[in-house]
Amino acid sequence: MFKRISFAIFLAVFVHNLANAAPANFDQAKTLLRQHVYFDQNTQGDLYCRCQWDWRGRSGGSISSQNAAACGLDQSYQPTRAQRTEWEHVFAASNAANHFPCWREDGRSNCQKTNPTFNAMEADMHNLTPVVGSLNAVRSNYKWGLIPGEAREFGRCDFEVDRAQRVAEPPESARGMIARIKLYFADRYNIRLSSQQRQLFQSWNAIHPVTDWELERDRRIAKYQGWHNPYVLERARLGTVSPSNNVPQSTDVQAHQTAPPTDTEVVRGNRRSGVYHLASGCPSYHSISNANIVEFDNESNAIEAGFRKAGNCR
Repeated sequence: MFKRISFAIFLAVFVHNLANAAPANFDQAKTLLRQHVYFDQNTQGDLYCRCQWDWRGRSGGSISSQNAAACGLDQSYQPTRAQRTEWEHVFAASNAANHFPCWREDGRSNCQKTNPTFNAMEADMHNLTPVVGSLNAVRSNYKWGLIPGEAREFGRCDFEVDRAQRVAEPPESARGMIARIKLYFADRYNIRLSSQQRQLFQSWNAIHPVTDWELERDRRIAKYQGWHNPYVLERARLGTVSPSNNVPQSTDVQAHQTAPPTDTEVVRGNRRSGVYHLASGCPSYHSISNANIVEFDNESNAIEAGFRKAGNCR
């Protein structure tokens, strides 16, 4: 009898953990995002143009001409893709994967078939958000930046591209979220950002507060993927959270804002990168994989062991 009960408990825990496991690939990520993260956000609009959409299928969305007119989107550019939403990788997948041999040999499809690490990166839900398909196309893998002037290629949508310089400028409302995603993704997957790009994203992160929707999005993703974006939580801790109209009243945003830190002041080193992080002031403290964590009682011990302080620590 005891064995049967123990097995039943084990099975229940196993099924629960399996249900909340990080998605194994891009398709799984899109479905999880549709069902558990963005399920109530289609009437609030996409990240770039604030265009509403209607859900279609497991994870797709369609943008009617009426919704396009309401958000001021000109659907004449790439009209087929302008009539749908697509899941945008804020940190472009090609930029994240171009150091993989599988990518250099035969591109995305080859990596999807042969490289679990690539699949995990491509499926990281913190890096995914629904946007107008035509803007996903024109943005391509351009770097984020600021473009002189206020050209409008897509109607009233405040999204600009400089094809010659391969730069895309998002609307101000999206810059904070984009910055925190880019900084998180670079840290988590050990991808080097140029000093110019890192400075830009640090500036956007400082200028644009976390919104209550960004906090709720982070909470929902962490529930199903298993971890938070530390830049979101750290920025919310340091400054006022901006209100938005697209968060249900049942969220626990206030808990994120007021909960006292629970980590002890153990210093964590990353054996892979050779840098160490403090529990307070270092956004990547929680992003180190368990296999790479080396703990020290204090900074002096970490330095004596040959580690250097992470550049994003405050």
